[in-house]
Amino acid sequence: MEITTESLDGSLLRLWDLESLGVRPRSVYEEFEERITFENDRYVAHLPWRLLQPIPPDNYELSMKRLSNQLKRLNQDPEVLKECDSVIKEQLKNGIVEVAEKPVDG
Repeated sequence: MEITTESLDGSLLRLWDLESLGVRPRSVYEEFEERITFENDRYVAHLPWRLLQPIPPDNYELSMKRLSNQLKRLNQDPEVLKECDSVIKEQLKNGIVEVAEKPVDG
């Protein structure tokens, strides 16, 4: 029996084929099905490559400090402050931005 490169390659492929070893990798669809949940009357599907992560802490205090510093700078130039105010009011009116409430500690 003559051993050729093709027959050797085929034999190696069969040897290392996971399914021939009884190991079958899970498909993305199978992982998706396992991780889909039904919460608050709706389905929640997690991204297949992301593990469930805890919700990060909010940055409310940092945001308020930055806003305070920005307002101090803007108060030094009333015309720029007035222009910023009109832009923000226009964005609120058009629904581009919305007022954020202080987060509830849970």
